[in-house]
Amino acid sequence: DIRTIIESIAEHATSTNDPYELTRRIRVALAPAIVQQIYGPTRELSVIAIDPGLERLLVQALANANGPALDPAVAETLTRNAAETAMRQEEIGVPACLLVPDPIRGTMARLVRKMAPRLQVLAHSEIPETHTIRIGPILKGAAL
Repeated sequence: DIRTIIESIAEHATSTNDPYELTRRIRVALAPAIVQQIYGPTRELSVIAIDPGLERLLVQALANANGPALDPAVAETLTRNAAETAMRQEEIGVPACLLVPDPIRGTMARLVRKMAPRLQVLAHSEIPETHTIRIGPILKGAAL
């Protein structure tokens, strides 16, 4: 949807020139199309969530202004668990989609891409108001 992309860039380019922030805002504008591509016509989205304690740790580590600072062991456990969970979701015919806080969506998508290339990562703001969320599997950290 090139029109929505261009309109979103035109609207937000005056307030930010950060490419990651522009991408986030474009994805929010494209949210209905992104969700349609992943889930089809359904209005109830079954998502993979992250344990709240692990989610707080990830936000602190990945939304760091000095760059991501996630412990390699935590990253390894998280990506392995995400890949296994995504495979189980696909086996039962449910789209493999991880729902994460906005500040870490891009970093999480890049982090899980190698081990779980078909796992989609959506931010909370990318869920259209017309849809509801059903929490499915919850990713936990090694110590949780």
